[in-house]
Amino acid sequence: MEKGLNVLLLSGDAHRAKSVQKTLAASKDPLLQPRWEEYLAKGLARLDVDPIDALLVDLHLEDSRGLATFFKVREKAPQLPIIILVDLEDSSLGLEAVKRGAQDSLLYSQITPKILAQAITAGIQYKKNEEHIREIAFQDPLTRLFNRRGFAIVAGHQLMLAQRTKNPMVLVFADILHLENINQGYGYEEGDVALMGIAAIMKTAYRRSDVMARLDADEFLLLAINCGAENAQKLVDRWKAKLDDLRARKNMAYDLSLALGTAAFDPEAPCTLETFICRAQLQMEESKRKNKPSD
Repeated sequence: MEKGLNVLLLSGDAHRAKSVQKTLAASKDPLLQPRWEEYLAKGLARLDVDPIDALLVDLHLEDSRGLATFFKVREKAPQLPIIILVDLEDSSLGLEAVKRGAQDSLLYSQITPKILAQAITAGIQYKKNEEHIREIAFQDPLTRLFNRRGFAIVAGHQLMLAQRTKNPMVLVFADILHLENINQGYGYEEGDVALMGIAAIMKTAYRRSDVMARLDADEFLLLAINCGAENAQKLVDRWKAKLDDLRARKNMAYDLSLALGTAAFDPEAPCTLETFICRAQLQMEESKRKNKPSD
């Protein structure tokens, strides 16, 4: 990368702002060029005139406080990566901002030159990936969920974030049973109705911050963010209950059923996204075998 990266720091605390600037300078990355504003209004105005590549945002400014600060910044510059800077007492606000679209949240006490530089460059890369995803139609055209490629990029970022913030996650792998029988017996249009029904269940049963995808023809994935292993069965039960409700409301002539498997992501023993998916798929296959009617 030839040109420098312009980083705008929004902080109402002059001492901390200078400390962050020194930390960036200590990263020895000449591409990172920090600028500072203590008022939100001035910072937002600066975005209109300066070529900013990334934002470091303290949620407590002279003229704005709390999550409202993040929302105003995001509204002004949705195309830019936003890294939240917080104290331990405000760590929950930082995590909430991440759920709402911030690229990262860093504790002041844990900031080092390497961590700060990595967070900025990773956030910039994530936004580039996000733009690339849009360009290649990251959505499955039928269900409007992520497709395989879109899920890999977004979920991969979430795994890296969870590993650093030590937040757990649960992955649910779902397989529609006998979808080909539905297609052959009732037509492919009816098969599409079944697929859209499963997608609708996911959108209504789970949080907007969770990552949902149609992986292949009859396979779906749900990545539940900041969710412990103890809640895995609740996710499965919620899906089953919604499916029972769908079948009752639609009075389907065929049996729309799912095989479900889960895997928990332990930030203390992280794994790759491929391994994470494989673990959930294996449990789904085991569930399918257990529920297979005996001859």
